[in-house]
Amino acid sequence: MEINLMKSTVVISLLIVAVFGDCGVHQSLDIVFVYNLNVSQADFYDQISFITRHADLLYLHADHTNIAGIGLNDSAHYGWGLRDYFTSTNISTKMNNLTIGVGNGTSDLSPAIDMAWNNILSKNTRSDSTPWLFVNTDTYTMSTTII
Repeated sequence: MEINLMKSTVVISLLIVAVFGDCGVHQSLDIVFVYNLNVSQADFYDQISFITRHADLLYLHADHTNIAGIGLNDSAHYGWGLRDYFTSTNISTKMNNLTIGVGNGTSDLSPAIDMAWNNILSKNTRSDSTPWLFVNTDTYTMSTTII
């Protein structure tokens, strides 16, 4: 888990540099994390750790990088928006208060993609932020999507 976290953090940091041509400081980037609610408690804790560690490693601020979350099981569940939480502690608290289902670990990614676009990314809540990342933490299937 730790190696994958560091690899993905490096990739996200490099994407910020590629988009902005510098270290990414004082720039805007939106990240939407999709987390699977249809997993065991241990797997869900891994997802919480993954997302909150990224929040720790990135500079979160209203004028800089923002993180949104979407939960997924048999449907998509709005977790939090881009302007709701700016600390990893807030995000961790929010996620630790979610109810998960102990299922087979598979969820259809399509509703989360639709929700990310329709409820978060296309709302133009931050006119200064056009680049964004969609990070899928733990799902396995995708049917169709309306985007």
